[in-house]
Amino acid sequence: MNRILNKFYRLETTPIPLEQGVIISHKELHVLQAIGDNKNLNITGLAEYFGVTKSAASQMTSKLVKKGLVNKELSPQSAKEYLLSLTPNGWQAYGLHEEYHTKNTREIERRLKSFNVGQIEDASRIMDQIESVIEERLANG
Repeated sequence: MNRILNKFYRLETTPIPLEQGVIISHKELHVLQAIGDNKNLNITGLAEYFGVTKSAASQMTSKLVKKGLVNKELSPQSAKEYLLSLTPNGWQAYGLHEEYHTKNTREIERRLKSFNVGQIEDASRIMDQIESVIEERLANG
């Protein structure tokens, strides 16, 4: 499990060059995907989506604003909340991310064809239990 998590972390933090010298990580691409997929998403919603603090979500979006990929605009409903949206360059990165996931999803599906539905369901239940233990540890500090 640690080996997989370490490799996943390496993948998530691997720099990806975009146009105009902008470099982004997979983690940042996932933030762009969340913003692109969820209209009227605010910092609180982004924090809930990723299971992080509002401060962490705010830091993530601030980096993406500086990179010219995300807009933060004051919400018409609240002077304390900002709505997030993608810039044209953010939408371009979003599209690259979609292509990447489509390619990788096809490869995963191809490899999983050697398993029957029951085996995949068992693996899914195992992952749910692991996630549950992690959530409990996080909640208990």
